[in-house]
Amino acid sequence: MPSLAPYPVVVPLLTAPAILAGRRHLPRAVVRGLALAAALTVAALGATLLAQAHGVGVYWFGGWRPRHGVVIGVNFAVDSFGAAGVLFAGALTAAVLLAAGSWHRFGPLAHVLTLVVLAAASGFCLTGDLFNMFVFFELMSVATIALLALGDTRSLRGALHFAISNSIGAFFVLIGIALLYARTGALNFAAIGEHLAAHRADQLVVVALLLLVVGFMIKAAIVPFHFWLVDAASSAPPPVSMLLVGLLDTLGVYAIARIYWTMFSSPHARVGTLQPVLVGAGVATALLGAVLCLAHEAPTRRLAFVAVSHAGLMLVGVGLLSRAGLAGFGIYAVASGATKAALFALATPDRAHGWLGERGRRALLVVAGLVLAGLPPAATWLGKGLLEGGATGAAHAAVVALVLVVSVLTAATVIELAVAGRDARAGPPAIRRSGALVAGAVLLAATVGLGLVPGLTGGSVDAAARFVDRPAYAGAVLGSAVPPVSPSTTPGLGVTPALLGVAS
Repeated sequence: MPSLAPYPVVVPLLTAPAILAGRRHLPRAVVRGLALAAALTVAALGATLLAQAHGVGVYWFGGWRPRHGVVIGVNFAVDSFGAAGVLFAGALTAAVLLAAGSWHRFGPLAHVLTLVVLAAASGFCLTGDLFNMFVFFELMSVATIALLALGDTRSLRGALHFAISNSIGAFFVLIGIALLYARTGALNFAAIGEHLAAHRADQLVVVALLLLVVGFMIKAAIVPFHFWLVDAASSAPPPVSMLLVGLLDTLGVYAIARIYWTMFSSPHARVGTLQPVLVGAGVATALLGAVLCLAHEAPTRRLAFVAVSHAGLMLVGVGLLSRAGLAGFGIYAVASGATKAALFALATPDRAHGWLGERGRRALLVVAGLVLAGLPPAATWLGKGLLEGGATGAAHAAVVALVLVVSVLTAATVIELAVAGRDARAGPPAIRRSGALVAGAVLLAATVGLGLVPGLTGGSVDAAARFVDRPAYAGAVLGSAVPPVSPSTTPGLGVTPALLGVAS
């Protein structure tokens, strides 16, 4: 299984220059076919890795394995969350390429940049090295900025806001990495975690954690750093907006979970105030996004605030620092990410297929609103149920209320846009092709189908139990014999999450 780990990065990185080299001679259909084949191959590789991920599979590049706990080489550490991230990135990229026919500027160069984003996202999900995580995210950001710059003047302005904000986040992350390296002498997640587990955290470690968390909160568009996503997604061409709201913000939240549980979750390294900080930021983001998506007039800005709001819910799931909360994040990240991407695929009225195409687009938007509300059997209700289960005591009622309010307001926004039928983009609407409608329909169908997968809840909880088992992760990477913690049995969700979804 670990031998397949490099290929989700290798396949798109080999396909991209091939397309670039033949861009003057290859027909447009061939270019799209090659890019789509690469994305589907990555999704298939992610599915294979996920099916075989029963622990942590480690791939060492060049065979540079640790010696006596000292890590010099670079590795990929494949677990269920990382493999699922690769599968999701490949599937979402395929949907983006399918929808790209609606944008006349989505030519060979745009396909190349999209494949670079996919390769970087795959490496980001699988890497076991903190510095390489930073490098992969910056590669994603640079390629996305270039995609934004291919649009019109409004899109270029969004690219500038994105570049400035994410550069600040990158500086924070890089300084945090430097401080951790100064304290531990390592860049590998497992090696840093072992060092911090053996030494009580000092102020330098606390500052490093703060810088890393804030840096990735900026990249995840968490309040008060949300404005870049609103500006970029509301002005970008639909395929690029799909990448922004479906992939980049989700991976920013994933990075916070990976950093905490692999490095800072030991008793000595744990920072007690991290949970209220993360949950508080998530609550503020969810509520502010839900309110502002009703307050604005421009429809794409409203949809962008919908995306911000649900990024806040994902951060709440991670911030609970519990298995159930993390399991809820895992399901909800995929379900809401696909739904948010579908919203932007369906954002512009269909002028190419007349009355039937426009009615179909509006119907799909209504379905997307119901999915965001958490209506069973869409997978969003399962993710929300686990997220609510991750809260305990008085916090449980508060999280349930938060989820209910956010679900109602964001779903109402989407359905209102569908019923009103207003153009979601400023200026004359572009002529649509069937690809965007098909991409939106496929993403929504996948979200509903995911909720029908048998054992999804239990599998997600088991994967979360392995994810939070820092000693077992370190043992697999560093080669020491550490027995994994047995996944705890979790009772069923019951009917409450389903009833809340129907009530929403």
